[in-house]
Amino acid sequence: MPDVVVIGGGVVGLTIAYELAQAGAQVSVLDRTEFGREASWAGAGMIPPGASAHAPQSLQSLSIAARARWPQLSAELRELTGVDNEFTECGSLLFPATENWEEEITEWSGVPNTVITDDAVTLKELAPTLSPKHGTALHLPTAAQVRNPPHLRALTAACEKLGVVVLPHREATGFRQAGSQVTEVETSEGNVAADCFVVAAGAWSTDLLKSTGVELDVEPVRGQIRMFKCEQQPFIPLLEVGPRYLVPRADGRVLAGSTEEWVGFEKHTTPKGMEELHKFAIDLVPCLAEATVELTWSGLRPYSRRGFPHVGRAPNLENLLIATGHFRAGLSLSPATALEVRRMVLEPETGPTYPDLLPESNSPSNH
Repeated sequence: MPDVVVIGGGVVGLTIAYELAQAGAQVSVLDRTEFGREASWAGAGMIPPGASAHAPQSLQSLSIAARARWPQLSAELRELTGVDNEFTECGSLLFPATENWEEEITEWSGVPNTVITDDAVTLKELAPTLSPKHGTALHLPTAAQVRNPPHLRALTAACEKLGVVVLPHREATGFRQAGSQVTEVETSEGNVAADCFVVAAGAWSTDLLKSTGVELDVEPVRGQIRMFKCEQQPFIPLLEVGPRYLVPRADGRVLAGSTEEWVGFEKHTTPKGMEELHKFAIDLVPCLAEATVELTWSGLRPYSRRGFPHVGRAPNLENLLIATGHFRAGLSLSPATALEVRRMVLEPETGPTYPDLLPESNSPSNH
């Protein structure tokens, strides 16, 4: 079995480490801060039923595989660690975000869906506190959610139980190479050698990979979230309008998100962002005006300019794999991403399952 170092202790990196350790590999995970404290912690835990019908076929397949894996993965983690990530198939209601509603509907033609047109009664049954002015929606019954913090705790605990070496506060700064092989990752506390290396460092992956000559198109995009606290859960399904959403938790909390801001590595929240999210939430569910605003936060999501993640072997390097650029879908796609990376580490002679997602470099040497 190979000795593997995973760089990045977010949900993608931890899930990769978990799957590799389950298969018997010797795994170490290192992160520049605490595990799961960046985009993975900041996300809302939404798990769509698949990908847009307009997405590349590989991304559609990855999304379907990830959604199928979630119930079993959640059960495995709960049995191994005793931590419940609160996976729930709650469904989702999508409301028109543009004038081209028909095109928005066709995006989800490949998954179970029901179009609700001007039927406030049906919507009232699904979401009793929804504003009556929203009478048209697309219902996706197999959408789901988890709670990010307990899921990350479960992954970390599972990795430790399986013998994964966890190295928080150990920043990777570059790699050493010999021909087409990476030999060591350079870190803030000395170099670490291994047979295989996986970069799952989110928005920080681009800078880290520069020492290998790989120039990724991944950059940080800030997303802000506002959390309300209600006396009881005000509705069950996820409510979505374009990139904005409301996510109800069983304990009465409601997450309102999210902004998309190209501001580099600036992670703080802003009054403007919070005001926009507050107005959005109250417009959709008016009773939230009476709820307590319990917390606000933001995270930096790894956006790939090509529009879909990089998953697979690095260009020109045999033992370096990349799993980043998932943008808003890091958590939801992490189960299938991890299975693909595990397969490529343990069966290096086989080809990619998702060829459209293979990493590409913007380096002139690769054009």
